[in-house]
Amino acid sequence: MAEMRKQFEAMRTGKEDDPYKNLDEMFPVKMDLVLNTDHPLVLRLRGMAGVASEKEKMDGLCQHIYDQARLAHGSLDAEGLKRFLKYNSELMTEVAEKLS
Repeated sequence: MAEMRKQFEAMRTGKEDDPYKNLDEMFPVKMDLVLNTDHPLVLRLRGMAGVASEKEKMDGLCQHIYDQARLAHGSLDAEGLKRFLKYNSELMTEVAEKLS
């Protein structure tokens, strides 16, 4: 479907009556995130779900996992990449502080 969408994009004229202007309706983009529910990180996050004091940390880690999946897929935008790198740096700094 993605290849067909590319072909139709090439045929766009940009005019008001362009039959190819609604490609999102013709070729909707569907992305699914599949998690390994047995992975230690996912298990740990599930354990944190009921702890209110950990909500901010858990939300950040969940967003980071999602951003990492999109980065691997090649669909992470510039804003997402900036967020990913910032949070990754924060995580690495936190780990380094615990090691020293």
